[in-house]
Amino acid sequence: MNTLTWIVIALVVVAIYLSQMAGRLDRLHIRVDNSRRALQDQLLRRASEAAELAALPGATTPDSAVAFDTYSHVVRRDEEINPDIEEALTVALNFALPDAQTIAAIAGIPGGSDILDELQGTCRKVEYAKTFHDDAVRQCQTMRRKPIVKIFRLWGTAAWPERLECDLTQPDGFA
Repeated sequence: MNTLTWIVIALVVVAIYLSQMAGRLDRLHIRVDNSRRALQDQLLRRASEAAELAALPGATTPDSAVAFDTYSHVVRRDEEINPDIEEALTVALNFALPDAQTIAAIAGIPGGSDILDELQGTCRKVEYAKTFHDDAVRQCQTMRRKPIVKIFRLWGTAAWPERLECDLTQPDGFA
């Protein structure tokens, strides 16, 4: 085999390797997008259930009811996740459901137990969805930091994936 053949073989191997890396990076970006969409769905559900809790007579203070209603309307209206609003809703939920006694009192109201069960399940799903999203973002960022990915700009036109920087823990009363 002559030198030209070896050069062609080397170029083909490099092209296949770069193509596989670009495909992997594309799948990671799709995973980030899907996990963000799943997180957004869970956050919307959490806001809706907080509004249901606010509508339950005697379940929350008037201030909490207004806060839940306002946050749920903003969350439903916005196309993107707003970390400030989501963190404010988390704070409002922590304020409205600070301990087990408050949870027990709300559960005693007709319909309260069902709403609390749904809200607790959704808050747990929000935490899971945020964990999955953060993991997908971390993997994608790690891949994009590799020198070969940077040199050949294998990410194409995809934006740099960002973590959602806000507290989405479930209320203390559910713990």
